[in-house]
Amino acid sequence: MPYHVAAPPEANAVEVAPGFMMTQMFGNGNKDHPSHCGVGIKEAGATAMFQARGSSYMYTIEGEAQVEDISNPGNVRVFRAGDVVHFEKGTTLKCTGDTRVKIFYVLETELGDRDIGHISGLTAENH
Repeated sequence: MPYHVAAPPEANAVEVAPGFMMTQMFGNGNKDHPSHCGVGIKEAGATAMFQARGSSYMYTIEGEAQVEDISNPGNVRVFRAGDVVHFEKGTTLKCTGDTRVKIFYVLETELGDRDIGHISGLTAENH
């Protein structure tokens, strides 16, 4: 039986925000119900804000991150390896943490769409 060993996720990762990398793996081009999955990495100490462009599911593989729902200031959740997270479309999040975090994600955006809703110019320091 033939088989193929894929390259590690970091091999074709694209930086989508400072300190945040994304590797798309599989997905569909269905215009009504697009989705794709992949691996995301947040480097230690990186902070960024995002607005979910579609319903998002994330499984934390390693590390620990603090995620705050900006519509509910002070509501900070800590996600650790093994945790599953779901965000609804339009949710604005601030993601921080002192450790490197790796997640497996499923996003309701088309494969090839690397716009994950990063809010440029907005950081934890000025929000």
